[in-house]
Amino acid sequence: SYRDAAGATAQLSDVALELEELRPGSAIPAALSFDYSYTRPGSRYAGKLAFTGSVKSGKGGAAELVFKPLEGSVAGAPFKLLGRARIGAAGAVEADLDPLELEHAGLKLRIEGKVVRAADGKIKASARTKLPALTGADLNRLGASAPAGLSLPPGSAEVSLSYADGSARLEPAILAFGSSKIEARGSVRVPEGSGSPGLDMTIRADALPLETLAPLAPALAAYGVSGKATLDLRVSGTAAAPSLSGKAK
Repeated sequence: SYRDAAGATAQLSDVALELEELRPGSAIPAALSFDYSYTRPGSRYAGKLAFTGSVKSGKGGAAELVFKPLEGSVAGAPFKLLGRARIGAAGAVEADLDPLELEHAGLKLRIEGKVVRAADGKIKASARTKLPALTGADLNRLGASAPAGLSLPPGSAEVSLSYADGSARLEPAILAFGSSKIEARGSVRVPEGSGSPGLDMTIRADALPLETLAPLAPALAAYGVSGKATLDLRVSGTAAAPSLSGKAK
């Protein structure tokens, strides 16, 4: 167990480690599993990780891990990761998601991408996935708030982001459903403590079908609206109290 000065605690339990064929300079087949929990004021995370694959050590503490796979759960949502991670002697990490499979509330996603952490702590990541058709009921099971009549066609999502000095920057994030596309760029500043994240973003949406989105505004749904909309928005302020400006047509 571990506890820091800010009151955050981390604990591992039921740790099991197995190594085979120990040969210096060669990849070593390995298996590792454990339960974990992490608690800080106002939040708690717990789950399980189980790794099967191989570990190859290099000079100066460098290493390469091959996941076949890495499985576990975060907040009750299971995942499975195939791929590899390279750890540099100076602490840099490069991980390939090939793929990462997530499952939560009946939704299954297969995500491909890469995560790179430089020795100075800066992070760059990219990921992409295909999305199934979703209804309002599906989104509600995932923890969103959506009207029951909402129905979205199959689509895709991709994101490129960087993180440094407490700020995450989208470069960009793109969500597509059918012929519609929503693109977000900008930064989200993560506050210290329990404050609300700060926002400085632009959002552009093209070819949004009004008949599909009508359930979001029941007062309009009764008029049988149709056509497509385009939005250009700037979002500032905080996630708890966002400020919106822009135009729609």
